[in-house]
Amino acid sequence: MVLEIKMFQSEQPNQQKQRYGDTPVMRLACATRPPAVTGRCFGRYGAYARPRMHHLLLVIFVLLVFTANAQQVETSPGMTKDRLHDLILEVGSDVLISGNMVQFTYDGAILLCISDSAADRMRIISPIIELSEIESEQLLMALAANFHTVLDARYAISDGVMYAAYIHPLRPLSDEEVYSAIRQVARARNTFGDEYTSGELFFGGGTAP
Repeated sequence: MVLEIKMFQSEQPNQQKQRYGDTPVMRLACATRPPAVTGRCFGRYGAYARPRMHHLLLVIFVLLVFTANAQQVETSPGMTKDRLHDLILEVGSDVLISGNMVQFTYDGAILLCISDSAADRMRIISPIIELSEIESEQLLMALAANFHTVLDARYAISDGVMYAAYIHPLRPLSDEEVYSAIRQVARARNTFGDEYTSGELFFGGGTAP
């Protein structure tokens, strides 16, 4: 180190800026270092810069991957009305399509699917019984079933009619979730007054009234 300083001061006493890789100090350092280190003595723009360049390329690559994934998520259409109708055609019978509404039969139950792409909502419903014909005990059992046994499907009342219903945002739906929704609504409709279940799963934590 003393030798390097003396050579530097003696050969370039007035120079303010040093040219990397072309000074006696650099040449002496490269000549006296082990071979494994000597090969890296190429100055500011040589091998010392390569690890930094590798890190920069890695960062750019990661950013490109995240950007591509984000664009794919943003541009993915998700579930659409047409795809929803195609899935119903696969599993339903007596299918009637009119605009955004589809009437079909599944497991002996008549179901109606209504979708709204602008509102990003869909529902599958099946009429069960008129409200005027429901006994108070049946109504209480249906409400308890909403908490325990019908899960994604629901017993719901509209315009004086009890329905089995499944209501969900449209775009996030997967194909399997649509199949499951159809099964649950049909099962909930068919078991009203008896088991009050969608048949998919029982989620406990309480007792029926």
